[in-house]
Amino acid sequence: MTNINNGAFTFLGQNIQIDPSWDSFFQANQKTLQIIENKLSPIMNDICPTLDLIFRVFEMPIKDIKVVILGLDPYHQKGVATGLAFDVNKPKIWDKYVSKSLSNILKEVYALKSGNKSDDINTIRANTSKYNISTPNQLIKKWETNGVFMLNVGLTVKEGKPKSNLNLWKIFIGNVISYIDTINNNLECLVWGQNDYQKEAAEMIINSKKVFFTCHPVSIKTKFVGNSKIQKINQYQKIFY
Repeated sequence: MTNINNGAFTFLGQNIQIDPSWDSFFQANQKTLQIIENKLSPIMNDICPTLDLIFRVFEMPIKDIKVVILGLDPYHQKGVATGLAFDVNKPKIWDKYVSKSLSNILKEVYALKSGNKSDDINTIRANTSKYNISTPNQLIKKWETNGVFMLNVGLTVKEGKPKSNLNLWKIFIGNVISYIDTINNNLECLVWGQNDYQKEAAEMIINSKKVFFTCHPVSIKTKFVGNSKIQKINQYQKIFY
């Protein structure tokens, strides 16, 4: 990894550009990132997302972060993960090919906006325009524009092996959360999942009353729809609608 300058550095031989407001943080964590890079190097052709998207979430200026959503790790299929938790670039319509995670997020947004919690998925898909719900390739990006930092606790995953890189990113992600919390004293956080790595990262936020835990969108044990905790967020309608 090279020194960061005005948001630019190289990682695994790939030129990376993030927002310059992260420069001092990345400089302070360069040794940690170098260790991660060394461990990823032998498998760099087998990880998701593509190398240029690993740090995509850091394109958001720190001052713009209002809410952090903590996911687990990227989609582990080639060409799907975008560097933002739960985000996709395709498909561009709400159909059966949309990931289960994102489909359940759709159901939750639809229920909040329409007040209809019992509509089936086909009815929901048919009425997304009526309730001004963005397409699957734009929904998460719209949240980002509104100040939501869509962070996975693992920034990479080995293809076909979910949770495979979580321990690798543990220290770095904890430092990210702590740093954001020092910049934004009003930071709010939704933890979408009950994995220990997510819990430990969230513990870096000092004001624990502003951290809301719930299940992962594809949880088997607990129903995500109706339990996302989105409504706990200050001005949630402005941010998530």
